[in-house]
Amino acid sequence: TQLTGEAPEIEGEEKWKFISDCGSPSASSSPLTCTSCTRCCNADEKCLDTNEFSVMQWTIYLLVGVVLFIVIFGLSMIGIHKYKELPPLNRSARVLCGEKSTYFFLITSNYLGYLITLATITVQVYFFVIFIKKSEKDFSKENDSVFSYSIRCLRNSLECEDSTSKSWEGYLGFFILMSSMPIPEILRGGLLIYKASIARRFRCAFIGIILVIHGSLAMWASWFYIMATTQSDTEMIKDAVILLIVNQIDDSFFALSEIINPTWVEKLRKEAEMYSDELNAIDNGGLCENNETTTSEHTKSCTYADDIHIQRNDA
Repeated sequence: TQLTGEAPEIEGEEKWKFISDCGSPSASSSPLTCTSCTRCCNADEKCLDTNEFSVMQWTIYLLVGVVLFIVIFGLSMIGIHKYKELPPLNRSARVLCGEKSTYFFLITSNYLGYLITLATITVQVYFFVIFIKKSEKDFSKENDSVFSYSIRCLRNSLECEDSTSKSWEGYLGFFILMSSMPIPEILRGGLLIYKASIARRFRCAFIGIILVIHGSLAMWASWFYIMATTQSDTEMIKDAVILLIVNQIDDSFFALSEIINPTWVEKLRKEAEMYSDELNAIDNGGLCENNETTTSEHTKSCTYADDIHIQRNDA
């Protein structure tokens, strides 16, 4: 018999299991509503344990925690550098932003580049939020949650069995795939924040924060979506690859910009390189010292650590 209506509330401190037909899809046109059930089953005799864990709520906690950590890290580096010189980081800011990514547009002064990068971030966050929302356990008929019902409970039996076949090989494959993009992105963002702390450049720090948050959100969405929807190693790896495609949208937008207007992209690349050279100069002891000998054009010259010769006029 299919249960319908609203199940009674069960309270108590002792451990107990309350299993009912509150899953989706339901065999009844008016499925059972059960707020105190510990396990909900659907019309296919597949069940899912319930809990009060909210992925969206913890996603907000994650983002707040990441921002607080970044702020503390950046302020700590600034404070340490004030009393003790930190080792320079002779790494190009453009390369750390991503040589083939729209994110390096942010270290230029081009407003169209800013707009393209903003569109890129918006699209990526939009897709990540979709995956996170679909990772929520929701047993209502109206919700199209893709959470996998992994427990098999037959109606004529008191025993249930877990039908998942995920193993350490699948988790290892997932970690390898995450190591190919989101983890390096987080590390590059951290290096940008370190570099910005020494050079006191807010724009560089801002880009680093975006990279760290973006990489963390990508890993977070990937992990919860895969844990929610997969039952085998191959499904884990397949879904991880799909989510990595979302992580590469910034590269795709950059490639599209380069195809449409390669001259404009090259101009931005040179401007980004100049910004990177300035940061490298500051990393190596501040903007280069003035040469004692001045020419008739009142020109001062200095050589940066990367052996690039730049001239600045006094006038």
